[in-house]
Amino acid sequence: MNQTVITTQNLCKKFRKHEVIDDLELSVAQGSIYGFLGKNGAGKTTTIRMLMGLLPPEKGNISVLGLDPFKNGIAMKRRVGYVADQPYFYDRMKVSELIGFVRDYYPDWDRQFEKELQRDFHLDGEKKVGELSRGMTAKLSLLLALSHRPELLILDEPTNGLNPAARREFVEGILSHYQDEGRTVFISSHLVNEIAGIVDHVGILKGGRLMRDQRADELRKQVRAVRLVYTNGLIPSSREVDGILSSKVNGREWNLIVDGYSEKTEQQIRGLGADEITWPELSLEDIFIALLPSEEEA
Repeated sequence: MNQTVITTQNLCKKFRKHEVIDDLELSVAQGSIYGFLGKNGAGKTTTIRMLMGLLPPEKGNISVLGLDPFKNGIAMKRRVGYVADQPYFYDRMKVSELIGFVRDYYPDWDRQFEKELQRDFHLDGEKKVGELSRGMTAKLSLLLALSHRPELLILDEPTNGLNPAARREFVEGILSHYQDEGRTVFISSHLVNEIAGIVDHVGILKGGRLMRDQRADELRKQVRAVRLVYTNGLIPSSREVDGILSSKVNGREWNLIVDGYSEKTEQQIRGLGADEITWPELSLEDIFIALLPSEEEA
């Protein structure tokens, strides 16, 4: 069995009596790419700041690579690569100066890998950090997080504010440079489609609580779309199907998304007398939207 590299138990955090994180139980397996998903304000950044030892919890336990991030912060940070949601750098430094500054904190820094990343990311070492675009700043953040070859990479909304091309390059950069055996990625995002192709495990946060925590392939099996067509008759007025997340009727066509899909669900669907039944494929983003509808849809 895989070891866990991130574990939280009964984790809670309040801001002005508002429960931002409520009894959070996380378990991230070694070697996984874990997508920590949720809408803006769900508590993703607060959780990550606690994991990194930057924000103390109200109560609960945290273990990152078997270490307490508050008691063993330096030892833990040397084994973790971290990209913050809003990275802060010294704007007047040159890119090469900032890289050298950060390099000194990591005994295991890989100079050759650093040079490869700088070349692949097209980072000009002579350029001032404050002159970089948001996309180039994101790439610089990734270089600093990867160059000491950490066991665990924690990314907090790493593509936030980037244009689609820059977001794609960033995700491809992770795939190209962080697939060594045994390494783990914990990536937070509300832009589900950007990371859907790389995550193998999903945790969905809502109101500070983990409402879903499972392998991405299992989630796709449980949340299914169904299209029923009634060519020769009317859609039945009684539509008894367990776990309906959304239901839309258009003429003689009925489209629904069902959670907890099972043999019983399929029997219920086949018993509705449709002339044609198909199961359109849902993307991870489709599933996310179905599980967390907007205020207007709810």
